[in-house]
Amino acid sequence: MGYLICDTCEGYYKLKPEESPEDFLRRCNCGGYLNYSLSLVLEEKDHSYPKKIIIMDPRIARLSLGVLIVLVPNLFYYNNLFLALGGIPLILGGFVSSIFTDGDLKDGALSGARVGFFSLVIYFLIALILLVLNLKITPDMVSIILSVLILMVLTSVGGLLGNITRKVWIKRETQKNTNKTETETTIINNKDPEEIKYKDEMVKLGYKQMSAINDGEEVFKGLLSQSISEEDALSHLKEDKNILDEVLTEMQEITPPDKYREYHDLKIEAASDISKTFDMIDGLVNPDPNKIHQTKDLVESSTAKVNQAITELHKTMQDEENILNE
Repeated sequence: MGYLICDTCEGYYKLKPEESPEDFLRRCNCGGYLNYSLSLVLEEKDHSYPKKIIIMDPRIARLSLGVLIVLVPNLFYYNNLFLALGGIPLILGGFVSSIFTDGDLKDGALSGARVGFFSLVIYFLIALILLVLNLKITPDMVSIILSVLILMVLTSVGGLLGNITRKVWIKRETQKNTNKTETETTIINNKDPEEIKYKDEMVKLGYKQMSAINDGEEVFKGLLSQSISEEDALSHLKEDKNILDEVLTEMQEITPPDKYREYHDLKIEAASDISKTFDMIDGLVNPDPNKIHQTKDLVESSTAKVNQAITELHKTMQDEENILNE
């Protein structure tokens, strides 16, 4: 049991003992999504009574659809033995009624039989009306008995097939998810500690590098707005330069795993170019066209190498993801 609670209008539907959340489409009439909860817990808002959600019982929906599948062809192609289109509608009606129903083979057969029973009731009501209106000829007793037998047997067979199909599908999905989980677990368990350590170190160095670069950008903004003197600007930029040199040195001392070698080399080249731009800080503070041009080239070069490094990293990550999906 439990409740389906709308995340939009906060209306709810209390599940019956024989119902499960999987029996419903999980969409409220307001368009919101229905979340399953064991207790009726709503956010405290200013409304005394929760709103009821009007949800059509999925069993009735499946039964109705199955009955329509059975009756429509047989009424259109009138046949006393319910064998329109070779009896396929009977099997299909039972199949549809049980394909989404939990339970064993017996439940599947009973679900299909219910479709047959209600189809029979409705069919005879229609036949009675037509008889009163003198539009149809009353079938003989033998045809009636055969019709009942054929109808109940074929809809029950359809119910069995629907139940079996559901079980096979669930088994396949369960096995697929189990295999994926086992693969993920294996990969995680087999992770090289050195690889994990390498990634952590590179992330820390990346943050350290970006902190220095961002500080340098702020210094130049201060120069443009004249909120910082040239002397202070040079002092700040020299400190940032020292940090970038430290990052470069630490990167050069790291030995990366083989699959990250190309990525690592590109990161070092990019870090080297970035560090070189800060060698010309005096020419940027006191505009020197030659140094400005060299700085521009270095920035473009470092940006290109960073992008190449990211591409290489994505390739490596994609290879790992492909292994997970196999």
